[in-house]
Amino acid sequence: MSSRPLFALISPLLLIATSLAGPPAPLQLVLKGVVNSVIERNGKKIVEFRTADRDYTFDYNQLPRSVQAAVDAPAAKTEIFDLKVPDIGQSQPARRQNCSELPLGVKKLEELATSKDVKSMQDFLQAIPQGSLQSFTLVTNSKSLQKGKGEHQVSPMWPRVLRSSMDGKVTMSFVCDPLNESHGKVEVMYFDDATNEFKTKEFDFGNQAMKRNLPPPHHRVENDPASCIACHAGSTINGKVSLKPNWPEYFTWGDMDRKRGITVYGANDDNMAEVDFPRLRNPSSKNKMPEGYTIAKEVIARHQEKDDFKKFRKNQADNPCFSTLPWAKVPAGQEYEGIRKHQEYYPYTRLGQGEPDYALRPNLRFNDTYGHLMARRITQLLKNSPDYEILKYYLVMEDARCLDSGDETKIEALMGNFKIDRSDELADDTIIKDHKIKATQPVMYALAKKIGMQPRDWTMEFKLDGDSSYRAGIPGGDPSLDLNISEVVSGNVLADLSQENANVRDASKGAITQGVKRQFGASFSCMDDLGGGIDRDFIGVDKKLCDVLRKENEKHIAGLKAQGMCTPTSAISAPYPLNQQVETISRKLDAQSVERGKALVQSSGKANCVSCHSGGPGLPADFGFIPDEKSSASEQAVAVAMIRKRAQDGILGRIKQRLIKDKSMPPPPKGKDLTDADRLDIESYLESLSRK
Repeated sequence: MSSRPLFALISPLLLIATSLAGPPAPLQLVLKGVVNSVIERNGKKIVEFRTADRDYTFDYNQLPRSVQAAVDAPAAKTEIFDLKVPDIGQSQPARRQNCSELPLGVKKLEELATSKDVKSMQDFLQAIPQGSLQSFTLVTNSKSLQKGKGEHQVSPMWPRVLRSSMDGKVTMSFVCDPLNESHGKVEVMYFDDATNEFKTKEFDFGNQAMKRNLPPPHHRVENDPASCIACHAGSTINGKVSLKPNWPEYFTWGDMDRKRGITVYGANDDNMAEVDFPRLRNPSSKNKMPEGYTIAKEVIARHQEKDDFKKFRKNQADNPCFSTLPWAKVPAGQEYEGIRKHQEYYPYTRLGQGEPDYALRPNLRFNDTYGHLMARRITQLLKNSPDYEILKYYLVMEDARCLDSGDETKIEALMGNFKIDRSDELADDTIIKDHKIKATQPVMYALAKKIGMQPRDWTMEFKLDGDSSYRAGIPGGDPSLDLNISEVVSGNVLADLSQENANVRDASKGAITQGVKRQFGASFSCMDDLGGGIDRDFIGVDKKLCDVLRKENEKHIAGLKAQGMCTPTSAISAPYPLNQQVETISRKLDAQSVERGKALVQSSGKANCVSCHSGGPGLPADFGFIPDEKSSASEQAVAVAMIRKRAQDGILGRIKQRLIKDKSMPPPPKGKDLTDADRLDIESYLESLSRK
C-alpha cells in the first residue's frame, strides 16, 4: 500500500516521547501509523500517535498549521499514513493485540490486492501494514472451499488461516500449502457499516483470475462470489440473500474426532494447558454433541492438538506465508509480561480455562465480535419491516421482562395475522439460558419469521438448518451470564429508542451492557462499541425502565393509530397478575419420593443440583433456590424463600420440561445417568420446597 504523507518537511518540531529530553533532532525518522487522539494534558494540547509497536506524544502547538489541520482530519485516525519526525531516540513500547491495532478496512485491502507492486499472494500478505489485523486463529479441519483435496487438505501441519480485525469487521482466510488447490486465493468477509450487512470478496492471485473480464490487476478481485454465498447464506429476504459468518458456538470449536468436523487449534476454550482438565462440552442443543462423545476421548484429542501445535510451529518456523501473521513479539524488559508466558502457544492460552487476557482468546473473540455483528444484521432486517414501527417497544419490553399475557394479546390484535408461538418454550434461566430465540423471545421470533427469517439466521453453525440455538459467548453485564445474539438485538433496539425518546434515554442510562470492558478491560472496549444487551439491573416489571417503556409505548401506539398506521384492537383482555398464569399443582406428593429427590440434589454424584443452585458459587441470587444442607439455617431459609418466589414466575414448569420431558440438565454430562424415577423424585422435592 502506498503511503499518504501528511507533509514533506516539519520546521523546528518539539516531539515529546516517554523518557525523551533535549532539543529536537534532525528530521530522520518516518513513523507509519495513525493519530490516536488529541487531548489536553497539563495545560498543553497533546497529539497521541501510534505505530505498529510504539506510542508517541507530541505538542500540537509546535506543529505548523497545515500539519495541525491534517492531524485534525478524520482520516488521520482511520487511515495509516507516514509522519516525518525528528529522531527521538526513545518511545513507549506498546502491544497491539487489542483494540489499539492500526485500522485497515476492506477498501485498503483491495488497494493492496490490486497494487502493481503485488505479484502474488505472498506479496499481498507481506504488504499488510504491521500492527493491523491482529486477531487470528488456525483451522486444522475445514468444511470450506479452501479445504483442498487428498494429501494437501487443510490439516494440523497445514492449517487454514483466519485473520481478522479486532472488531471482526474484516476477516480474510487463506491457505499456505502451495500444493493446495486454493493456494493463491484470499477470501474476505467484511461488515458494511452503512447497510449493516456482511459482504464478501475474493482476491485471486493465480492464473484462474486471468479469466475475469477486467484489466490487470483488477481482474484479481471478485465481489460477492457465488462460492461464498453458497456457504454463508442466511435467508433470502425481499429478494436478497442475507449473508452470515460460519463459526461454531462457544466454547468448543472442534470435534473430538479431529478429522470429522470443523476444528481449530485452541478448540477447548482457547486452552492449550499441559494438564487434563478440558471443559465438559455443554452444547445449546443435543444435535451439537459429537456422536460417541466421552470426556476420555476429549482429553486424548486435546493432547494430540497440543502436540501437533508444537510440531506445526517447529516445522513452519521459517515458512514465509505463516510468518506474515502477527505472532507475539515481546521486547525484553517490556512491562507487560503476560503474552511472553504464553508465547509457545500464542495466540492461545497455556494456563487453563477462563484466561483473563482477551489477547489469548482468539476463538472466543470470533464468537464475540461476530455475535455482535450478527445482532446488528438482524436488527437491520427487523427495522426494514413495516411492522417494526408497531413492535419496537414491545421487542425491548419482552427482553426486559415487562410483558404479561395481556400484552401478547394486544400484540396479536394489533398485528392481525400474527401468532406468538410458545410451542418450543424450553427456557431455563436457572443455570444456563436456553439458546432458542423462539423460547426466550417469542415476539421477536414471530416478527422475524413474518419477514422471512429462518432458524438458521440466528446461528452461525455451518449449514445447521432448523435449529436456532446458539451459545454466542458474548460477555454480559453479569459475570456469570453471557449474552445471546437475540439479547444484543434487544439492546440495539433500546439504544435506538433512547436516541429518539428523551424519557427512554433518561430511564436507560447505563442499561446497555459493556461486558467486554468489564471482563477483559478497556483495551478491548471496541467490541462493546458494537452493541450490548440490557443489564440485569434494568430487567424486571418493577424497574423504572419497564414503567417508562410501557407509558411511552402507549403514547406511541396511540400516535400510530391516529395516523392510520395500526389496525385498531378489539376484545382485548385486561392484563392480569403473572402468578395467576401459573398452573396449579394438584398431584399429591409422596413423602418417600420427596426424600429420594432431596438425596439426589444434595449428592456429589448423579444430579448434584445443589452445587450450582445453593447460592454459593458466585451465580446470580435467583439461581440459589435449593437449600444446601451443609449451610446455615438462615442460608437454607433464603433458598426456600427464593424457590417459593420463583414458583410464581413458572420456574417449576420449566424445570419439569427440561428435567422430565427433554431429559437435558446443564451442564452435560450431568444427569445423564438419572433414571426416569430419579427425575420424578427430584421434581417432587422441588415442588415440596415451593410449598413450604
